[in-house]
Amino acid sequence: MPTRPYPLQSPDIIPLFGKNVSPHALTDEYKSFVSMNLQPNDDNNIYVRGIASEKAQTVFTLRAVPSELILWPQVWTDSPMLAPGPIIVESSKANEVIASTAPFVFRPSNLGGFNHTLITVQSHFDKPPSNIRVRDTLPPLPKAIGNWRDYYDFITTDKTLSYYNVVVADPTAAIMSITTRLRIFEDDEDTKTVNLRIAIEHAGIPPETEVSVSSDGGTITLGRTKVGKSSEDVGINVSLPSDFDGVITLNIFPPSGEILDAYSWVSLQATALRDGGDGISTACLLGALNVVFEADATRNARFASPAAIQLKDTKIHKGFVGDGDGPQPVTGWWFRDTLSDTNAYPRVGIMSHSPDIQEVGIAPDANVAEDMGGANKGVDYSDKNNKNLVSDAPNYVYLRGNCTEKDWTVQSRLFCVPNNVLLEPSTYSSSWSCMDYDDKHQNPYVAVRSITSPSASSFNIFDNAFMILNPKKPSVWGADHYCLVAETRVPTVHTPDPHWPHEDTGNFATGDDFNTWVASIPTVAWRNVYSVDGGTAADLTIMSRMTVTKKFSPSQYWLLTVNGENVPKDSYWALTTNGPSVKGLDISFEKSLCAAENGQPTHGCNFTGLPKDGYDAQLVLQWWSNGQPRKNGMKFSFSLIASKGPLAASQHVGGKLPEGSEHWPFSVGEHYPGLASHPGSTPYRQLVPLIEKVGIQPHPRLEIIKKRKLRKERHGAEVGVKLVKVGVEPDESAFIIGGDNISIV
Repeated sequence: MPTRPYPLQSPDIIPLFGKNVSPHALTDEYKSFVSMNLQPNDDNNIYVRGIASEKAQTVFTLRAVPSELILWPQVWTDSPMLAPGPIIVESSKANEVIASTAPFVFRPSNLGGFNHTLITVQSHFDKPPSNIRVRDTLPPLPKAIGNWRDYYDFITTDKTLSYYNVVVADPTAAIMSITTRLRIFEDDEDTKTVNLRIAIEHAGIPPETEVSVSSDGGTITLGRTKVGKSSEDVGINVSLPSDFDGVITLNIFPPSGEILDAYSWVSLQATALRDGGDGISTACLLGALNVVFEADATRNARFASPAAIQLKDTKIHKGFVGDGDGPQPVTGWWFRDTLSDTNAYPRVGIMSHSPDIQEVGIAPDANVAEDMGGANKGVDYSDKNNKNLVSDAPNYVYLRGNCTEKDWTVQSRLFCVPNNVLLEPSTYSSSWSCMDYDDKHQNPYVAVRSITSPSASSFNIFDNAFMILNPKKPSVWGADHYCLVAETRVPTVHTPDPHWPHEDTGNFATGDDFNTWVASIPTVAWRNVYSVDGGTAADLTIMSRMTVTKKFSPSQYWLLTVNGENVPKDSYWALTTNGPSVKGLDISFEKSLCAAENGQPTHGCNFTGLPKDGYDAQLVLQWWSNGQPRKNGMKFSFSLIASKGPLAASQHVGGKLPEGSEHWPFSVGEHYPGLASHPGSTPYRQLVPLIEKVGIQPHPRLEIIKKRKLRKERHGAEVGVKLVKVGVEPDESAFIIGGDNISIV
C-alpha cells in the first residue's frame, strides 16, 4: 500500500508580529519573504503556508525554543505547543498554494542576543470524538537522536517538520550580533570528538562586509574576516568534544555608512563530512542560523504591534486588556467578578467571589434557567441559599456569563483547586479538573460544556452542571478552602482545539499576580468556596451514562431502575443524575434502605417530558455498607425501560410491581406536550389516579404538575414494555470509584 503523501510540501513559517492577514494575502505573496522579527514580551502572530500535495485537511502545531544551531528533536520536543493549539488548514486540490486562516500566537521572553527558533509539525487531520481533544490524537513527536549521522538521515527524509531559525535585521545598523546554542550528541562511546565546519554563507551583501565567530569557551574562534563574493564562504574547521554544549556568537560588520540591500542575507552553518567510501566526502548540513536584512520589517515594526493594530481596529486583541487608557469593553464572552460588573477591563479589586460560578449542593437544579437567569441574573443563588461544597458527596456547579456577539459558540470547563495550589495553573489539568465518564462506565475525561449565544449582548447559562465528585475536606491537601476556577474558549473550524486560558499562562509568584490575571482576562472567573461535612462517605460511587436519542417523543414515558444482586440487607444507596436542566425533571432518589430480604433490591424513577432532540446524562450511584459485611459477587446494574404510559411500573419484569416501588418518584419535564399553568384540567385528574393506582406516590417534583395541565390522552390498561439500548444496559460494567472485590454488571 503506498504511503500517503504529507499534505504540505515544506511549509513556510511566517511571523508577522501583531498583523492579522488573510490567507489570500499570504498566498498572493508566496514567492516573497514577508516575515518579521519575533518581538519579545508581546504577542506575535505566526502563520503557515505551503503547496498542497493533495486535497486534504492538515493539522499544524507550532513550538518554540531559544535558538539552537542544530535542532535535535530532544532539544525542542519537550517545549509546549503554542497557542491556540492545533490549527487546521484545508486544500481543495494538489499543488494549491494555501495558508492558515488563524495565526499561532507567541509571547517570547527577552533573551538578550538570543532569538527563538520555531518548529512546526504537520499531519493529516481526522476529526476525533467530541470527548477527545484534537491534540491528544496527533502522531507522536520524533524521538531523541543519538548522533549526527542519524540526525542527518532524519532531516533529509522527514516531511512532517519545518524549521524557522531566522533573525530579521535592520540593514542600516552599523553592527549586528546574534547568538545561538550548539550542542553535540554522540551515542558511540568510542567517538570522543566530532569534526565540524562552522561556515558563513551569504548573498547580496557587499564583499567588504566583515564577520567574526566565537564560542563562550573559546573552542570556536574566527577573527574578523571579509566575506568576499557570494560565491565564496569563510569559516573554520573545528574538532569538538562529543558532548559539546556551547554558545556561539556571530558578529556582522557592514562597510561604514553602507545600507544593505533588502533581503540580502548571512547564514551561520554547521556542516559535517561523511565519507562516501570512494574518496569523495559528502557535506552534511546539520543546521543554520539565518540573518535576513529588511528595513520595513524592522524600522517600522512599531506600526505592526498588537497595540497599534488594536488602536487602528478599536478592538481588544485576544481578550487580554492591558493598562491602556483605562477599562475598555471586550468582544465575545465575559464573566462577572461582582454582581455590579459591566463589560470593562481590566478590573480592580478582589476577584475571588464571581457570581457567575454557582454551586448548588448535592443535587442538580432542575430550574436553573429561572433560578439563575432572567430576573435572577442579578442574584447570587449560592449566597442566597447558603450553598457550599459538601465533602465526600457529588456536588454540582453551574456557570453563566455575558456574550457580546450572536451565534458565538463557547466551551467552558471548571477546576476545583485547593487554595494552597491556586497559583500553579500548570497543575490544574492533571489534578483538579471536573470530569465526566463515558458510556462504557470508565475512562474519565475532562468535562466540557458548550453553549451558543442566541443574540448579541445576551446573558447565558450553561444548563448542564459540572460535577465535583466526592471532594475531600480541604485539610487533606493542606488547604483551608477550595477555589473554583472557570474558563471559556471559542473553538472554530480552523482552530478546533484552542488553548484554554490557563494553558496560556505560567505559574504565579504571588496572589496579587493571580488576581491581576483574572482581572485582565474576561474568559476566566474565580470563586472561593468552603466545605461542609457531608457525613459518612459512600463506600462505593458508581458512574454510568444514560443517553436517549432524538427518535423518541417528549411524551415518551421512561422507567430507570437500579438493580442489585447479593447486596447486604440494611445497606443504603442513592442516585443522582446530571444532565441539561429541564424544568420539572428530577431523575434521582435520596439515600434509602436496601431492604430486600433476598439481597436483590431494585429502586427506580419514572419520568417523561425529555427534550425532542434527545437527552444525555451522567448517572451517579452511591452505596453505603452501613456496617454490613460486603457479600461476594455483589453486583449493580441499570435498566432503562420505555413504555406507553405511567402504568409501566406494573408491567415490570415478572409482570408484578417491584418491591418498594411505592416510594419511587415520578417527575414530568417541561417538554411534555400540553403542559399549562393550572392543575384543574381533566387530563391532570386522569393522570394522577393512574400513578396512584399502581402504588407510585408523587415525588415532591410532582408539585410542578399541579401548576400545569397535561394534554388529554388516553391512558389504557394495555401497556407495552421494552428494554431499549439508550446508553446503559444491565449486562454492561460500571466504572467504580473506591471499593474492592466488587463486580458490576
